[in-house]
Amino acid sequence: MTLLYMKAKFTSYWSMTLGSILAILGFTGCDKSGLTEYGTPSVRYKIRGTVVDETTGKPVEGLRTVLYNADQDKIYQTDTLYTDRNGEFDFNKLFYTFALDELSLKIEDVDGAENGLYGDKDLTVDLTGVEYSNASGKWYRGQATVDLCEIAVSEPDESATSGM
Repeated sequence: MTLLYMKAKFTSYWSMTLGSILAILGFTGCDKSGLTEYGTPSVRYKIRGTVVDETTGKPVEGLRTVLYNADQDKIYQTDTLYTDRNGEFDFNKLFYTFALDELSLKIEDVDGAENGLYGDKDLTVDLTGVEYSNASGKWYRGQATVDLCEIAVSEPDESATSGM
């Protein structure tokens, strides 16, 4: 009986000691600020522009604009907007990545002939040399604004519409 009693006492004592050590280490390892910086780099891009008819120069409403980060034919983190009645779009997108060199922008006519027929347009938004503001000094790189000004779209070519 004494051997079993001593074994139980030793196991109980050892469990309490080990539990206390782990609890102390666990609480002292917490950051008092409450911020988590576990390797989530991020950057915010504001991309603005106006889509106009190439022939008339008038703004085009209702075109779908898709902003995305493309890497080796894989699309990551997309955002979709439609041009307003002034032909304008204004992306304000947070990307969970390091600062990018470029983004892709696709403009598509999805409403048919309602506002005229326009061909799709693919653009590359160059981000090299843009200035970042409001960076945290940690993982958040800040935000950059790019004004694309006017983007002219035209009617689709005959080869694109012949299969419809």
